[in-house]
Parts: sequence; C-alpha cells; structure tokens
Amino acid sequence: MGPRSSKVKKVHGHEGDAAERGRKQAVEEFTESEKKRQQIQNAQRMSELKERVKREKAKLKSYTPGDMSGAGEFEDIDLSDINAVRIAVIGPAGCGKTCFINLAETILLGEDKVTAIPQSAAGEGSLYLLPHLSSLNFRLLDSRGFFSPGESYKEELIQILSGRIRDNEPIPRPNDTYGNHRHLRDVIAKRDVALLSDCIHGIISVLDYNDPKFMEYADEAKVYRRLLKENGYSTAAVVTYKTTEAITEEDRRYHQNEAAKAIGSSIDRTFSLLNHVALGTEITVETEMTIVDILKTALLGAESFIKVQKQLEKYKFEDEIRDILTEDQRISVVDFMTSLENKYAWTKAEVNNVIEIFDNNYIDTVQRLNQKWEEVEDKITPWTIKDLIKEELDELLL
Repeated sequence: MGPRSSKVKKVHGHEGDAAERGRKQAVEEFTESEKKRQQIQNAQRMSELKERVKREKAKLKSYTPGDMSGAGEFEDIDLSDINAVRIAVIGPAGCGKTCFINLAETILLGEDKVTAIPQSAAGEGSLYLLPHLSSLNFRLLDSRGFFSPGESYKEELIQILSGRIRDNEPIPRPNDTYGNHRHLRDVIAKRDVALLSDCIHGIISVLDYNDPKFMEYADEAKVYRRLLKENGYSTAAVVTYKTTEAITEEDRRYHQNEAAKAIGSSIDRTFSLLNHVALGTEITVETEMTIVDILKTALLGAESFIKVQKQLEKYKFEDEIRDILTEDQRISVVDFMTSLENKYAWTKAEVNNVIEIFDNNYIDTVQRLNQKWEEVEDKITPWTIKDLIKEELDELLL
C-alpha cells in the first residue's frame, strides 16, 4: 500500500505541474495576442493620423483668406485687399517663438525652405519683425521677446498690431543702444495706423513652462490681455516643453490652464508643444498635428478679427457718407468715387475712367447719377466696378 500510494502522489504531482504550465502558457498566449492586437490598433491609429495630417497640411498650403470660417461667412464682405492673413507670434524672450515658426516651416514647406533660425541660448533672439511662410497666403511674424508684459510692453505691442512697425524693421525699445533704434522709435510713433491688409490679424502667444516667471504671468500680463481683448483679438496660446522626460497628462493640463489664464485664451485654444528644434529631436506626427491645429485655430481667430474690422469699416464709410449728405445734398460724384476707390482699393486709372464717363454725360452729383444711371451703366467697365457703384449708390440714397 505504501509504495503504491507514493506512486499515486507522484502522478498527481505531475498532473498539477502540467496544469500550471498550461495556465502559464495560456496567459502568455493571451498577453501576446493582446500585445499584437494593441500594436495593430496603434498602427491603424498612426496611419489614420498621418492621413489626417497630410490632408490638413494640404489645406493650409492652399489656404485663402476666409477658408477656415466656411462658406457664407464672408459672402457680403470683400477680401480682395487681404493678400495674406498676418499672424504675430509673441511671447517672452527665449520662450520658443522662432522654434515654433521653424517647426511650422519644416512641416509645411520642408527643411530646405526654413527661414526662421533660432538664436543661441545666450542671445536675445530676433530684434526685428520678421515675416515667414511668404510663399503661402498667411504669414507668421516673429517678434522681439519681451521681459515683462506690463505697461512698458504695451506701446510696442500697439505699434506691432497697428502695422506702424513694418515687416523686416527693427522693434526699437527706449533703452536700446543698437544703431538708429532711438531715431526709428520717433519715426514709428508718427506713422498713421496701416491699412487693414498690413495690420496684424491674429495672435499666437508662446510661453515656456520652464520659464521661472511662468506662474507670474497670470498677474503680470493684465495689461497685455486687456489690450488684445479690447482690440478684438482671439489669441491661440502655446506652452512649449524642452525636455525628453515624459510629461504626465495632469501636468500638461495644469500648464495649459495656467497659460490660458496668463494669455487670456480659452482652454480649447491652448496647446502643448514639444520643442523639437531646441531638443534636436525628430519631429513626430503628433507634433505635426499639433502645429496644424495651432495654425488652424490662429487663422480662424484672424478671420473673425478681419470680419469685424471689415464691418466696422463699412459702417464708418456709410456714416461718413450720410454725414456729408446731411450737410450738403449735392455730394459730388468725384467725392463719391474717391470714397469707393479707398474702400475697394480700385486703381486711379479705373476711377478716372468712370469719372470721365460721368463728365461726358453731365453728371456731377450722386443725385444726378441716380437719375441718369440707365444712360451710363452700359458704358462703365469692368462690370464688377459697375455693380459695386450701383450697390453703393442705392444704399446711399435710401
């Protein structure tokens, strides 16, 4: 009985080992299967992301003003004078403004077309208002980094937004010792506000989460936020990272919230971006998608700004004409055509040709033009000008 019992135990022991090995093998097979399934899903997601990035990049390359807002938004607004939407990239010195533009140029145009070259860490960075992406229908304008976004920066920002500081000009400051900066400050201050086409239409504001003052900007940037809000700008905010360490989603959200508060942007217009240029690392497809989303957000905000400014221009023009009519019911066709020339950016030759037609038909006032319109309308070319004259005339004499 004893030996047999021992033999039974050994058999049972072998069966237990076999069962354990079976369980381990099943777990390993399941784990491997899950791993492969996850790899397939990840590969599929990456493939879909690459396709989306490709489509969105193509849209940006073929972009024309108004595209982001969709059909109908600018149906009654003339955008022919807006050759390129102008977006200023602003932020503290060393925050990654030029690196951001460099990344945008790289993914849209290719490395061989990059014009935004970051300065060394020891340098101040760009001292000029430098336009980039000049081959596209929108521009990113690199600006001089500020050291404090308070009252001292306000006047400089106003000059940039208003177009008083022109492309490729230095951005002078009171304590500058560079060349003719002091003289240039006086020249810029005396300039008129530029035409809407030459003003800044959109803002991308960049902050570096490693900036020692990162947490202070929410308080320091009150003047900055108020100025942008009062002037109708909807800012896109970017938090840059210069680290190869993994950043938790919780930290990322926290930094985005702080940046949104500092800049005055909404959280859905605030982005996190790994600074591949500063790190010297390869640009990932996720970074490409982030750059695309930032540009689309900034362009949408810029189009909203342009739309509002165009509407204000129209209301101002109509008010001025009504004021003239109130003072003198005999407004001249010369004054009328000069107003339209400024509004629609017609050439002097086009306007003079129309005025000559009016002179030849003894039309000297808008009232007289209204009375004799059917006699002269077929003589006015091109038809686009004729239609706009009639449209403005009808609205004027309502």
